[in-house]
Parts: sequence; structure tokens; C-alpha cells
Amino acid sequence: MKGISKNINQLLLNVPRGAVITGAWLNSNNINYRLQHHYSKAHGLLKRIGVGAYVLNSTANNVGIEGALYALQSQLHLDFHIGALSALNFHNTRHFITFIDTKLQMFTSDKLHIPLWFTKNFNHQYELHRTQFLSDNTGVQQINYHNFELFSSSPERAIMESIFLSPNKISIREIAQIMETMTNLRPHILQDLLIKCSSIKVKRIFLYLAEKQKHGWYDFIDLKRIELGSGKRVINPGGKLDKKYLIVIDDLNEI
Repeated sequence: MKGISKNINQLLLNVPRGAVITGAWLNSNNINYRLQHHYSKAHGLLKRIGVGAYVLNSTANNVGIEGALYALQSQLHLDFHIGALSALNFHNTRHFITFIDTKLQMFTSDKLHIPLWFTKNFNHQYELHRTQFLSDNTGVQQINYHNFELFSSSPERAIMESIFLSPNKISIREIAQIMETMTNLRPHILQDLLIKCSSIKVKRIFLYLAEKQKHGWYDFIDLKRIELGSGKRVINPGGKLDKKYLIVIDDLNEI
């Protein structure tokens, strides 16, 4: 048992402090389910927080949702990323906005099965959006969040995801305020995202705001390669019709 104890101690040295430790990951590293039970019940090294999930007893009070997300991505290899408003926060693009979103925005295009231990412990701290309007991982990158490496949207993708959630989660006016500060977006990433994006609403609003705000990167976007659909889209009932992008939208002359 001493040898096994040394093995698990060495293994756990590679786990960031405050991370959730999944039973599946321990089992794949030769700590079987019988030993997991031993280390949580008899030994007291691990504390069980649900079926198939543990935390170190010594750090049990310091485990947050970021440590759980790390386990989902790095140990269980679930395909999702942090996006929209949450990702924009990581990139410091909306610090002056008064809009308060307390839940972490997560996106996936897969039929993702979230483990019960995650929903049980963090149910009120996140929202999972299952959508294929951007179906691949263009514009998804790794960031360091509270010392955890997590997958998150780049600013280019995050602003489009925010538009996708409008106007229910954030108003068009607030999106316009955020976009006004986004002077350094990368045109080649924007072009790729706009080509692959299946949401006509998102593309039209994004391009309308970009042109209206006279961003330098807008001039490098090839509109001929972007499918903008046909017919009018009503974004804000009672708004004004923009004849170029065929959207009815609030008057944003005063941002």
C-alpha cells in the first residue's frame, strides 16, 4: 500500500491546486475505483463530491467552477468552451459595461453529456448553449483563468456569440458599446468566422455595427464571400430599417 500511496501522491502533484479530480482520470492512471474508495473513505486524502468526482480534502473549500471546468476539459476531454460575455470579460473588453451576467457562458456544438456531479455542484453558476451556428473551433484558444488552462473564445468569436445571445442576454446597445472598443480585431479570423457562421442575424448585426463604427479592420473583410441571406430581419421591433443589411434595429446614433 505504501507503493500505491506514493503513486497517487506523485500523480496528484501534477493536478493544479483547486482542481476537481475525476474517477475516470484516476482509473486511467492506474488508481482503480476500489483504491479511489479507499483514499476517500479510509485514508481521507480525497473528498467525494459526486459520482466519479473528488477533490483533495486539503483544498476542498477552495474548489470553484474553474477547477471543475478544468477537469471536464483536461481529464474527460469534453468539447466545449467558454464564450460570449464571459470570454469578453477574460479579454477585458467590457469592464465599463453595467450589464451584470453572473453565470459563466459555455458553448458546444456537440451532444455534450455534462456529468451529474458538475450540475449538482455548479448548477447556478453556468449556462450551456448547444448551438451549431459556429460549428467548428475557429477562434477558440486556451487561456489561463485562475491558474487553470481552459478553452475560451477569442474576442472575434466572443463578440459574435454575444450577438447570437442578443437581445435576451444583452441588448444591442450594450453590444454596440463593447464593439466600439474592439479596434484590434484580426480580419483574417473575422473573415473565417463570418464565412462559417450560419446565423444570418449575427452576420448582419456584426457587419452593420462594424461599418457604422468605422473600424479599420472592417475594410479588410470581403463581403462578397459572406452569405447574408435575403429578406428583412427584425432585431428590435419599432427600430429603424438599415437598407444595406436589411435589419430593423434600434437607433444607435448615440452610443
